[in-house]
Amino acid sequence: MKGKLIQIVGNQEQPQNASQNDFLAQALRRKIIKLREKRIESYLFFIFIKLLIKTIIFIYFNFYLVNTVQYI
Repeated sequence: MKGKLIQIVGNQEQPQNASQNDFLAQALRRKIIKLREKRIESYLFFIFIKLLIKTIIFIYFNFYLVNTVQYI
């Protein structure tokens, strides 16, 4: 039935046919997969930014130490 509001938590009303229940389960699976993908992407982005900052600091200190050692 299109447009029928299904309250699963409130009074434990279940959908009338199994295909509607399967549709809800598939929609929930798709949402979970999307959330996992977003979480993985944000985690990889965080690792990338962390490595970028570390390499910038390493290069800066490397040049700084090389230049100071030459003049000593």
